[in-house]
Amino acid sequence: MKVILKIEEGPGGKEEIVFDRHDTFIVGRSKVNTHSQLSGDGYISRHHFVLELNPPHCFLKDLGSTNGTKVNDRKLNKGELLQLSDKDLIKAGKTTLSINIIQEKDEELVGTLFLSPEVNCVECGKEVSEELSHKTPEELEGLIYTCKECTDKKNEIVATLIEESSVLCAVCNKDMSDMANKDGKREDFKDTAVYYCPLCKPSRQKGSYPDKIGDYELLSLLGKGGMGAVYKAWHIPTGRLVALKKILPMASLSQKNQKLFQREMTVMSKLIHPGITRLYDQGKMGKYYYFVIELLNGGDADELITKKYLSPVPYKEVCHIICQVLDGLEFAHSKGYVHRDIKPQNILLQNDSKGVKAKLSDFGLAKNFQEAGGSMITKDGEAAGTIIFMAPEQLLNYKYVKPPADVYSMGVTFYYLLSGKYHFDYPSPLEFMEAQMMGVKIDKKKYEEPILLVLSGNPIPIKNRKKDIPHKLALVADRAVKKNEQERYSSAREFREDILKALGEV
Repeated sequence: MKVILKIEEGPGGKEEIVFDRHDTFIVGRSKVNTHSQLSGDGYISRHHFVLELNPPHCFLKDLGSTNGTKVNDRKLNKGELLQLSDKDLIKAGKTTLSINIIQEKDEELVGTLFLSPEVNCVECGKEVSEELSHKTPEELEGLIYTCKECTDKKNEIVATLIEESSVLCAVCNKDMSDMANKDGKREDFKDTAVYYCPLCKPSRQKGSYPDKIGDYELLSLLGKGGMGAVYKAWHIPTGRLVALKKILPMASLSQKNQKLFQREMTVMSKLIHPGITRLYDQGKMGKYYYFVIELLNGGDADELITKKYLSPVPYKEVCHIICQVLDGLEFAHSKGYVHRDIKPQNILLQNDSKGVKAKLSDFGLAKNFQEAGGSMITKDGEAAGTIIFMAPEQLLNYKYVKPPADVYSMGVTFYYLLSGKYHFDYPSPLEFMEAQMMGVKIDKKKYEEPILLVLSGNPIPIKNRKKDIPHKLALVADRAVKKNEQERYSSAREFREDILKALGEV
């Protein structure tokens, strides 16, 4: 599948741009932070509209253009979002553009992409085609495989560990060692999993959600977001208490890409670090994918503001949380992974006798969700709260997001938790709550479009937001949200070290 954007008519002449994967494309007169200026067209606004393309899907959002954007001769409202179809015509200023969605033949895809699938052991990385010689090329596509040598070693280690350790029910202390290993993963998850016997499992809360998904009994709805819903769940075979995330259906996804999507997420399960939530399992039920992660009892970092404090979070607590997840982020970046969707809702918390543990959640899910046909910008019900945490380069160069973009998003999160406000002039959840308590209504239409703020807005110094933040920490927060990549932190380690240094000087 691919989407072709054609400039059919206009002062700048004809042009054709091809998109074969998830991308964004910003059209406007500005020569900074746009992809096309529609040369010679003086009726185009500085930032006119944005396209989010994820073949075969294509969305257009007007960016508050002065002269408006028309689709098939209908003028869009300022800021309006519209899903486009094949052959749709877009009119901006004196320029006419068309959208062409091309369905490529299956045999061409097979011939170019999967002529000779190669499978490597997910443990040691060696090529294992000899061990899989009995399988067809179709069966090899997306296959996750552990070689015989690694399997034997793992089994020996697990057998020894099982003899030396036991698993107890979290409530009645009944020995659940055998049950906990029904799926053979007891030792893999020994540092994160909690188990409940059938008599002590948490009761199901009332709600309109399924009783079961796969082998998981759903106990309560924890939340909903742009990619789906999250439930507290109990794994029936093992008694493991988990969080299960059901992903929105991606009906247009080919079987081939479904396998690759699942394979990528399974590879992500090898990303093991105390600052990253552990991915336990994944599956597909009907048209829905689901992913299972460790369950943390402290909610997410955003809830510290919206539920616990109803104000900015104390700065020492913020530093403690952010330093833990920066440590996890540094580890992931060293392994070649980029998150792409860092925000307070994706920092999960665990409260125990030793204090608060913070972990970065949904690692790899954003990237794979986008590439598999989902949307992170235009379809997200809480789009502003996602876009404002994105680095400018993530909007401008969506296909090639690098670690500094994650570090920037962590910087925006740091700023937000410290101040309760965004680094741009746009109302935060806390400001909406405060306005509601005072009986005042905030009109979002009076504010700049979030995409434009990310592209061309100037960050507000954090001292203007909250004067009592220690000076050294304020300098760190302001540097972390600099728009220019050369001026802000280039790595998670550098950012973490400066926080610890500033905290030591407070």
